[in-house]
Amino acid sequence: MTALASPLHPNGKGLAFAGILLLGAACAPLPKSDLAPDAPIEARLAAAGLPNADAGFVVADLETGEILAERHADGGFMPASTLKVVTAFSALEVLGPGHRFTTAVLAKGKMADATSFEGDLWLRGGGDPLLGVQDVMALAGQLRDKGVERVSGRFHYDESAFASAAAIAPAQPEAAAYNPAVSALSLDFNRLHVNWRTTDTGALEADLTPATGTRAPTRSRLPHPPGRPFMAADGEGEAWRMDAARLSRPEGRDALPVRHPARRTAAVFRAVAERIGLDLPAPEPGAAPADSRPVAALVSAPLVDTLRPALRYSNNLVSELIGRAVGKRLTGKPVDRAASAAAVSTWLQGRLKDVDWRGAVLPNHSGLSAEARITPRQMAAVMTAALKARYGGGRFAAVLPAGGWDGALDGRFAAPATSGRVWAKSGTMHYAKGFTGLLFSETGRQLVFAFYMGDPAARRSYDADPSRLGSETQARAKAWIEKAESSMEDVIGRWIADF
Repeated sequence: MTALASPLHPNGKGLAFAGILLLGAACAPLPKSDLAPDAPIEARLAAAGLPNADAGFVVADLETGEILAERHADGGFMPASTLKVVTAFSALEVLGPGHRFTTAVLAKGKMADATSFEGDLWLRGGGDPLLGVQDVMALAGQLRDKGVERVSGRFHYDESAFASAAAIAPAQPEAAAYNPAVSALSLDFNRLHVNWRTTDTGALEADLTPATGTRAPTRSRLPHPPGRPFMAADGEGEAWRMDAARLSRPEGRDALPVRHPARRTAAVFRAVAERIGLDLPAPEPGAAPADSRPVAALVSAPLVDTLRPALRYSNNLVSELIGRAVGKRLTGKPVDRAASAAAVSTWLQGRLKDVDWRGAVLPNHSGLSAEARITPRQMAAVMTAALKARYGGGRFAAVLPAGGWDGALDGRFAAPATSGRVWAKSGTMHYAKGFTGLLFSETGRQLVFAFYMGDPAARRSYDADPSRLGSETQARAKAWIEKAESSMEDVIGRWIADF
């Protein structure tokens, strides 16, 4: 069983599962608005300090399909992480809710004696998006329990199941932990942590954790413009440069992306194996030959159980790996990001033939792209199809985060009038915000909705700013996001009350 205790949230929040109950009519009602629910919201945006923002939405009755409100429903907006809904829908439809990912150890050779294997081993990744160090221990333990104590041949790591990539989105900052490398052999969301401290003598010390397969960061002055204090360095292992002048405090911790996931996963496997008495050679790349045989295997939880934390914590790597599995199933081969996304887009247009797909741009599976576009009407159609389907007897709503429960949706919709009434996926990028999902109105209706807000001019200015990673530019962008979220929460609350 895949370990589920590692952090999925991009800010490192822990993963927790809890029973979710739907609140009923006991919720306190919102006061009725003087405005019609579908009235123009320009005044709301201006009052929120967002005079240049654009908003588009569709709200429909899930049962009848009646459109209850819409605005700029055919305008193209950045979906951000709401695109993960498309990935989840396509995965459930194409792979099935019971699909599982397999990580295996394969061998070619023979036992020289009771404890020594004479031949080669391959650690082969199957794209398990939740593979954790506990799983690596379980896999190494299977091999050790067969009596193997040493391997005299070679130890390879095989990531050939999917096409690998150096990052999810190359245009994103290289030190952003939410933008790691993509590999079929990934571990603990391909995330490291850098820890630094100032000693009593004034010297700066730093290290990377978990330490296996890493090098301590080297101190150096990073080139301008201003930005994060870390830059990738060349060399064996996970290596980074650190600019002490850019650190905001003398002691701290920050997350960094893994740049060579398969190599690092193999290094961790080797280290864990050594702890339990299994001596392996240093890992090297290589695909397992057809005549190798499996000697240990670990199978993940079913896809539907993987999707719940994937959507709750909105981890980009998890959605990219799930999407790559869909792309491989659709094309019959491991394809790169662009080809995989194109295959899913083509499938989606065939699955929802009545939808006008003009203007949709789906460049990846996670939404981590400023080039991605979708219309509120298109996303509402995807959400409607997903909510009406049944997957192994379950409803799609059961994999969506529930507002008002355990800080889901960044703590939004926790007021008594909305708690338990908003089951949705959110998406956030600088100067772009979205929500899509299911609403339970006070009148008992179930409403499907897709709601987007963006400021294209501000986003273009941000992308063109060479100092955009500086603290002032980042603070302005985050302030915009906060205003957009509050404004959208207010409007969604009106829909719940008035429909």
